[in-house]
Amino acid sequence: AFHPHLRIRGNEIRLKQESKRTCGCQITYDKAIRMMRENRECILVDVRSAIEYEEWHMEQAINIPMATIVSNPMILEKNKDGIVLLYCQKGYKSEITARCLIDHGYESVFSFGVNLI
Repeated sequence: AFHPHLRIRGNEIRLKQESKRTCGCQITYDKAIRMMRENRECILVDVRSAIEYEEWHMEQAINIPMATIVSNPMILEKNKDGIVLLYCQKGYKSEITARCLIDHGYESVFSFGVNLI
């Protein structure tokens, strides 16, 4: 499915650099933990594959792979006005996903990597 944030070249998916909002910034793992402690209303989403999620995931995280969210950004619509924390291993997939959600009207979306390797 076509998505305006992604530029595909060969087997690479690149994030277009333009973004209208600034709230989709990358944050550190420690900042994400603090945000979860301070904001009980936030949702934590692991955007890795189901197999990766089953191997290990953060407590309280739900798994919705990046491709699912990019193809259906309204899947998290009930959390549109709340804080959405997205993570993956290095932060790349979560950043792409964050920008997609922001462009679909989500207000507070943040991404981070957990560096499992």
